[in-house]
Amino acid sequence: MATIPLSIAKYVRSMWKAEMIMTYLHIDKHGNLVNWGGDPQHYGLDKLTMGKAATEHLGFLEGLLEFPHTQVLQFVNVGGGRSAHIHVVPLDNSTYVLMFDATAEHDRLQKMQQQFNELSILSYRQSQLLQELEKAYQQLAEEKRQIEHFFATLLHELRIPLHLITNGTKLLDETQLAETHKANYLESVKNNANYLLSLINNAHDQAKLKVGKGELQPSACDVKQLLANLKLLFFPTTQEKGLIFETNVQASIPTWLMIDELRFRQVLINLVYNALKFTEQGFVRVTLSWQTDRLEFAVADSSPGISPETQQKIFTACHHDSTAHTFSGADLGLAISHHLVSLMEGELTIESSLGKGSIFKGFIQAPLILPTNPKKTIELMIE
Repeated sequence: MATIPLSIAKYVRSMWKAEMIMTYLHIDKHGNLVNWGGDPQHYGLDKLTMGKAATEHLGFLEGLLEFPHTQVLQFVNVGGGRSAHIHVVPLDNSTYVLMFDATAEHDRLQKMQQQFNELSILSYRQSQLLQELEKAYQQLAEEKRQIEHFFATLLHELRIPLHLITNGTKLLDETQLAETHKANYLESVKNNANYLLSLINNAHDQAKLKVGKGELQPSACDVKQLLANLKLLFFPTTQEKGLIFETNVQASIPTWLMIDELRFRQVLINLVYNALKFTEQGFVRVTLSWQTDRLEFAVADSSPGISPETQQKIFTACHHDSTAHTFSGADLGLAISHHLVSLMEGELTIESSLGKGSIFKGFIQAPLILPTNPKKTIELMIE
């Protein structure tokens, strides 16, 4: 094999990183392979042949060998699940193609993008719940002093995680931060967003249960998209616990149904959160189906299960159980879900046996909305 020219070696050193695996190909003016070096097998180039057209080995070089200046192609998929930075460097009436492994860098960028997407979903949900909480606070301001004091105290408690979220998001925008620091800030923001979401949701619904309110606001809802967003919301938790999170939607389920999307989302979030909380290994599965204006749902898990005695009072607010599932005064998810399902003219039940997991299943009224004009259909139904 020929020795790589000094100018090319200097160029390689300027681009070198410890994690990169470099390979070079020397191509003559006719586009044929002269020689190569490095580790071409790392990129799946284990059948290189001298004198053969370089484009037969690397199709993406088609048309690039004619340019008189250096070209850089980033994150090129070279097969085998690998990515590479490709540098096409013209020199002395020939061309050198330099390949630097970028797989690790590509995977890190994808992971960061995924984390930002999860944070965006959590932030949106947080914003919606904060708006609803403020509205509820204004409505209850003239009622009992105890309820007024409850909300005032709650708003005070929300300031701490909200401040941490705002501060963490600001720090993430500072590009000079080291990558490890950014990852730490992102993790902090995510944890605080999850805490804030849980705090607002539980406290808000607890207040509504106490005062007996809960008006429905039906609208056109794409339940398939709702379930897809639900899976993204719980992605970090399922990954952390190593659980399988499955969502199954009946193939024939209509695209648009008339339901209170916010309330139904709350029911599913509470049921899934409860399942994840008590499932240490195995799976959590959410299933949706529809027939004759009725949306049926089920949340199954592989938890330790619930005793028959506990099942009889599991939908009671502030219930305590010392055997399998244990609830605190702030953890009203099941009671809230039961209440909301009743508001939507449905039913929520449980099937469980100790050691065999649990299934919370039920239905709500969900009239079909005609696909031609969902808005007009809603107006006619309300009239």
